[in-house]
Amino acid sequence: MLKSIFIFGLCILALTSPAQADWKQVSRDGGTTYFVNFERIVKTGRNKREAWTLVNFKDGTSNVILSEYDCKIGKLRYLQYGFYDEPFGQGPRKMWFNTTSKWVAREPGSPGDQEIQAVCNH
Repeated sequence: MLKSIFIFGLCILALTSPAQADWKQVSRDGGTTYFVNFERIVKTGRNKREAWTLVNFKDGTSNVILSEYDCKIGKLRYLQYGFYDEPFGQGPRKMWFNTTSKWVAREPGSPGDQEIQAVCNH
């Protein structure tokens, strides 16, 4: 029984890993590319959404983020985020944080603003 639960848990982890997600590019700034997983956007309120995003940096590392978006006021806040040694959330995870940040706005036209628009207009 315990072995079955362990195997089931491993299967769930494999299916939900960042590398398995369906990432769609929403912006690029120099050597940094920004992605959203549109399949996992969840409407959490009248004007709010939660979505997983990913940032591939030009040094080959990446950042996977679960954010909440207030589409009425055009702001976001981070709920969870982690840093990986390889692109697309692959390789060893360097750090992981489960913390809620303050609501922040992004500069119009910036990659962050484009991310907010992509999630809220989906």
